[in-house]
Amino acid sequence: MKLKNIKSLTLAICLVNLFACSEDNPIDYSKSVVITEPTVSNNFDKWLDHNILEPYNIDLRYKIKDNETSMTYHLAPAEFEKSIRMAHLVKYLCLETYDEATGSTEFVRSLFPKIVDLIGSPAYNTNGTMVLGTAEGGRKMTLYNVNNLDPSKPEALNELYFKTVHHEFGHIQNQTKAYPKEFQQITASAYVSDSWNTKWDTPEDTKDIVTEELNKLHSKATEMLKLYREYSTLSKKKKPTDAEKTRLQELQKTLTEYNKNPEYKRDLELYTSRIQVLDKLDVSQVNALRAGFVSPYASSQHGEDFVEVQSIFMTDAPNVWAAKLAIAGKTGRELIQAKYAIVESYLRSEWGLSLVQLRDIVQKRQAKVKEQNLDDLTVKSN
Repeated sequence: MKLKNIKSLTLAICLVNLFACSEDNPIDYSKSVVITEPTVSNNFDKWLDHNILEPYNIDLRYKIKDNETSMTYHLAPAEFEKSIRMAHLVKYLCLETYDEATGSTEFVRSLFPKIVDLIGSPAYNTNGTMVLGTAEGGRKMTLYNVNNLDPSKPEALNELYFKTVHHEFGHIQNQTKAYPKEFQQITASAYVSDSWNTKWDTPEDTKDIVTEELNKLHSKATEMLKLYREYSTLSKKKKPTDAEKTRLQELQKTLTEYNKNPEYKRDLELYTSRIQVLDKLDVSQVNALRAGFVSPYASSQHGEDFVEVQSIFMTDAPNVWAAKLAIAGKTGRELIQAKYAIVESYLRSEWGLSLVQLRDIVQKRQAKVKEQNLDDLTVKSN
């Protein structure tokens, strides 16, 4: 979307409401980050034993082990303080989400990878794409980019980290119990393997096309915004003419009536939400949506597509998911909805899980992240 349109929309929203470098810790180069021999347990190790290992049978590791780390990437170790916070977040935003949905720790304990490695730096593929996480045959999961963890931005946590956790955990569920073959037939001829990262870069004007579609779909909203822009322009004049003063009064009356009309208010809310989501998506994401994929990566192969639908639905706010379906257009939306129906049915029939319930729990917990003490290493007795 053009910049002036974004500014106009922001200004209009404001008018509607009228009628919201620190020093790095020095690195001790004398200490190796590669574990070569057993080390003495610290308070964090004890916290991990009590909160992760004992209830879930998961070994969460924050120290690089030479024989366990991928040699494909140039990697840096996770910072100690960031590892503590990430461990809290893995427990609160991921493991306990399934506990709450199932009523016990058994689902996670029986299926989740037995090893979770935290790596400080991102990992990059040779095609330039960044790897956020990997899972190895249901045994081990690796989370990268831990040193860039920022708990002060809860909305970004799921996008940068925990969507990946749910994605990889979804693979393990599928490896244990296969999903219906009907899923891979929905967009069978559209999977593009490793070229997913370049396939959707064109056409480049798709966002403009979607904007026009949304303008037509939300005619009440666009009419309101047109009048708000006119009102804003006239109200800034220091010496308006008599005709302009009269027009301002007419606009104020009309806009007040629109704001009292539930249909106009609802249309403006939907339009604003969809335009804001569209603005945050790049053209490759929009093109993938229009083709029936919830992300470009989903188009790599049907197994990735399945867990992308699962993990993105779980971590998107309801209005964001709805906006993406609108942006996808009729064809893309119908394909994504067909995929969602199979994913939801599979989770319910095979695992007794409700995808909507999981999404609601994730969103509730995300909203409470700032209330959590992510530095606490107190080991509470049972």
